[in-house]
Amino acid sequence: MSGNSDQERRTRADIQWFRGLGAYPAVALGVEVSTAVGLFALLGPLIGLAGASTPNVFLLTALALSPTVLAYAELSARTPGPGGSYRLVAPTLPGLGALLAGWSSLLGQASVGAILALASATHLVAALEAIFPAFTFPPRLMTVPIVLLITVVNFRGVRLSRRMQSYLVTGVVALLLMLTAISGVQKLPDLEVVSPVQTADNWLVGVGVLLACLWSVEAIAGIREEIRQPHFNAPRALLLATVIAGLLGAVASLSASQWVRTADLLAATAAIPEWAGAVGGPWAWWVTTVVGVLFSGIALNRVAVTVVRQVHAQGQEGYLPPWLTRIPARQQTPVIAVSLLGAGMLGLALWGDAVALARLSGLCLLMTGSVVNLAAILGRHATHKPGPFALPLHPFIPVSGIVTNLVLLFALSPPSLIRGGSWMLTGVGFYALYVRRLRIAVQEGSSF
Repeated sequence: MSGNSDQERRTRADIQWFRGLGAYPAVALGVEVSTAVGLFALLGPLIGLAGASTPNVFLLTALALSPTVLAYAELSARTPGPGGSYRLVAPTLPGLGALLAGWSSLLGQASVGAILALASATHLVAALEAIFPAFTFPPRLMTVPIVLLITVVNFRGVRLSRRMQSYLVTGVVALLLMLTAISGVQKLPDLEVVSPVQTADNWLVGVGVLLACLWSVEAIAGIREEIRQPHFNAPRALLLATVIAGLLGAVASLSASQWVRTADLLAATAAIPEWAGAVGGPWAWWVTTVVGVLFSGIALNRVAVTVVRQVHAQGQEGYLPPWLTRIPARQQTPVIAVSLLGAGMLGLALWGDAVALARLSGLCLLMTGSVVNLAAILGRHATHKPGPFALPLHPFIPVSGIVTNLVLLFALSPPSLIRGGSWMLTGVGFYALYVRRLRIAVQEGSSF
């Protein structure tokens, strides 16, 4: 018995990301995910879809998701333990509600991981083809070594220090702001900008793609217990990361669209380097290309750790098969969960392009966020007190979050709705046929 307890203590330590995070490092983790997805992965396709509306799309996406972020903030301030949205929902909506929050979050974050693998691969391919112009490297196949590397890193439990993580994010944000500043003082090139036909729903199409970048809320909510004074710093980090994502994306996309033809951005394997090259020349192209490879890969690792922590939490409490939480004595990390996650992200990266994956991930975010909003409504009603962070205008804010999420479903393509709906129906069947009996066995301490 003592051996099992020792192993459990080692397990919790091994899947932990940092210790004693302040507000700034927590914000940096959220900005890392939103910047890597929204700018390094999706900027070119987004400008191709939304055209001149792209800066507004960044702002509108942050504004539309703000009620959901506020709901995350209230629940993260009072809910201890790892597991992200699943953990936030489970105390108020145990059973099917908690399962669906975790179920949609798993697919959504795995899709984000696939987007980041594609982003890192496309930047790497751009660099390799610049060095070896006679060769062609398929970006999707390059995701294989990248995902395998991240899987091995998680087998070993290797992590960046919190200081290095903060320095990295700060450096990337400073680089993007510097490019924006240089773009503003230099004379614009004489380019005939090729934009899509502007229609009223351009912004809605763009929001449907850009929703994926706001899985940054899960990156912060998933480390709630590792933040100092979480009742104060976790809500602040969630709100600040969302504001920064909207403002930084709007500023960077406005400058990039003025310096590079939309058609060039859409076709570019790495849109940020195309913009940097137009502004600063070859050296700027090389710097941003290398940054794109590393930054997207590190953000991918961040997402992978968040998902593994959530799988471990759900498996321990009977929402996923308990064998997913097994920790071999040699590796002392959840090897099965890490392996399955790597296979899932690789399969998604080989299956779909960045836009299709972003829409699927966005659908999952809307479903997860709706359950979180519902938990925020019912949780306050059950306790008759708001907790350390008081959600303003309760229950109107979370109700508006649910309504907004339902409206944003119209921003997604029918295939994305079909895939996401099929995944959720599978989750309902999984709960009815397996999880209900498993949870009873876990609560009674018997085997299943």
